[in-house]
Amino acid sequence: MKVLYGLVATLALLWTAGWFGLSYWVDAQLDRVIDVQRQNGMTIACSDRSMRGFPFYLGPACDSLSIEGADGSTVISGAVRSSVSLTAPGEAMLELDGPVQVQSGATTLLADWNSLSAFIDATFDGGFDLASFAVADLKVQSNAAQVSAVSGHGDVKPTTPGDANPRRDLTLALALKGLSTEISETTTSPVDLDINATLDDAYRDLVERRLPWQLALADGASADIQQIRLVVPGEGVLSLAGPLQIGADGLVSGTVSVGLSNPQTLQNWALSVSPALEQSFALLAQSVAGMGVERNVLGMQLRAIDLTIDRGAVRLGFIKLIDLPPVNLR
Repeated sequence: MKVLYGLVATLALLWTAGWFGLSYWVDAQLDRVIDVQRQNGMTIACSDRSMRGFPFYLGPACDSLSIEGADGSTVISGAVRSSVSLTAPGEAMLELDGPVQVQSGATTLLADWNSLSAFIDATFDGGFDLASFAVADLKVQSNAAQVSAVSGHGDVKPTTPGDANPRRDLTLALALKGLSTEISETTTSPVDLDINATLDDAYRDLVERRLPWQLALADGASADIQQIRLVVPGEGVLSLAGPLQIGADGLVSGTVSVGLSNPQTLQNWALSVSPALEQSFALLAQSVAGMGVERNVLGMQLRAIDLTIDRGAVRLGFIKLIDLPPVNLR
């Protein structure tokens, strides 16, 4: 038994020495990175930096973080805490305390939250198997506009190529609860927004080939929207699903299924955003009421119609409903 105790004690001492040795090396590498960025015109200040996570995690932490770019733009945040798992290589966590202030030219962005965390399961080839985030009590303000959400979470995962789909796509899931906006002293009622989509070949372009997103989107993009669901007060539901393509000129094309529930509550909410949006919702509600059919949309029974989008022109059969503005891909 004494031999076993001695072996355990020895392993503990070796692990402790290894942890502190690795933390010293990581800390030195951070100094080198900060120095290289300073030579390139970027100043990074991580106040009261320390290495934390003993015994099974390791990562730097700062009481506050500030970054100033060569162009004069700045980012200032509260405390930053990171940790990399030593028992599951590739898994890392990041926690960031608000507020965060971003200043670029005449534009100021201020964000604050109760909690914000991010997780990544990285692979040894420079990619990842999962990236996710979670936030609570989010508020983002820029000039005269403010966006807030009670909670939010999302994740991004690559698909595995196969015979049916040789691409490396990215699947995106995003959920925001209690989402509201305030623009020019006009506040919208809080809504819930859920988005589930697959971005075609995005992992191959952005992660494997390391293309800048502007270059990856230079010839357009395509996505399969499994669901975009908006739930407004009064149990009004707008659901949209279907394949979409964005051309190099930013114009959207595709065929989507649009479902509605309690359309009057949707119109009331749209009116709080803008009269133009309320008119669009009213026209859509009339179309669904007159030509829609009952469908089961991801577990919800909704009255739905199929819309065709041809280079930004949204049509119900031969009837043109609205023109969508082009998406800025630059």
